[in-house]
Amino acid sequence: MYVYTLNFISVLTSFPLHMDESDALFQRKIILRFPNEFEGNRDDPDLLKKLTTEEEVSGVFNIMMIALRGLSPPGRTSMISSVLSLLSK
Repeated sequence: MYVYTLNFISVLTSFPLHMDESDALFQRKIILRFPNEFEGNRDDPDLLKKLTTEEEVSGVFNIMMIALRGLSPPGRTSMISSVLSLLSK
């Protein structure tokens, strides 16, 4: 039997206010900091062009397909098969 789990992913600039007074919410958080800002003299006006080359798009697609395999229950490839059939059209 496969047990589905639910994960929340939030992208925030600040923590939301909540009424939960326990530490349960913060005990379950994994905080990833992204300290780099790409503004001003670090701004790259050609970034979109660089990230959408055939090579980059292919690499992102490959990473997504690996992640997709992790989403399917063990022994079942219906999700992968349906996605692959859509992509092959």
